[in-house]
Amino acid sequence: MKKYIIVLIAMAILLLFLCIYGWIKQESDKKQATTLQKDRIDAGNTIFSYYGKEAESFAESFDENVVYCLKYARNRETAMNYTITAMNYTIEDKKLIREVFNALTKVRVTGETDQRTEDFQDILTFELPMGKSCTLVFEAGNLVAGDKVYKISDAEDLWALTTQI
Repeated sequence: MKKYIIVLIAMAILLLFLCIYGWIKQESDKKQATTLQKDRIDAGNTIFSYYGKEAESFAESFDENVVYCLKYARNRETAMNYTITAMNYTIEDKKLIREVFNALTKVRVTGETDQRTEDFQDILTFELPMGKSCTLVFEAGNLVAGDKVYKISDAEDLWALTTQI
């Protein structure tokens, strides 16, 4: 009977150590992710790096001749009269697609923000072969990637182009 009690105590201690190790590992991973995010911001990577490896690969090998079209959605809601303006454009002009891409590569992330607004969006989607696409979302001039929102700089060329579309 004493052997079983000793074995049970040893298993309980082992389980306790495993739980503590898991908790420490989880906290370490959170800190590492935060550090990587800060390094990415400090490095001034392009905005495509915030959308994952597929978007980065798209940007690195960008060829406007492979892009079928660029879809641009502009959603605006005015507070004064509560009107919603949703404009959707399909751009097939390869020169304009290249200009928009070049403007996007100039945009830099300067930090995180918690400011969200769904009534002032700009959504750019590059349609690619085999049903693939690369979508970038902006809310009130901030980049939205997943559940995070980032302040950006050097976007003047991009906004100038979107007003011409």
